[in-house]
Amino acid sequence: PTAPPTSAPTPSPTSSPVAAPTGGSCVNDPTWEGKFNTEHDCDYVNVDPNTRCRFENSDGIKASDACLEACGNCSSPVSPPVASPTAPPTSAPTPSPTSSPVAAPTGGSCVNDPTWEGKFNTEHDCDYVNVDPNTRCRFENSDGIKASDACLEACGNCSSPVSPPVA
Repeated sequence: PTAPPTSAPTPSPTSSPVAAPTGGSCVNDPTWEGKFNTEHDCDYVNVDPNTRCRFENSDGIKASDACLEACGNCSSPVSPPVASPTAPPTSAPTPSPTSSPVAAPTGGSCVNDPTWEGKFNTEHDCDYVNVDPNTRCRFENSDGIKASDACLEACGNCSSPVSPPVA
């Protein structure tokens, strides 16, 4: 004889399929690939995660959800235990931020994406955009990424991200 059926239904399946975990909780899905180009996998996303983690596949799954390691979406749900209590907070506030803007960073944060190329011509890279930025910074690649977002130096988008101080 078999057991009688349960009274409650089983839970619904997940809304979109994902690859089974492979040992670690922070892995890239080896089956994920971009909607418009099958070569745009998690390794490709890893080259420029700030831009490419917004990509989606043909099922609407974002790279940020499938390429956990590439997009830096690895977080431990539990904090490790602390051996002993930490020092109490200080009573004095920390110094105020500087009162005037600072120069734009120079440590490589304002560079052209060497992999970006125009939608209609692979020779239309950031060097090409640099020849006529007023017109060409509006160009897009096959993923819809504008040259102005990928060719920061060519398009003059190297302003400092520092906000004015708050009183």
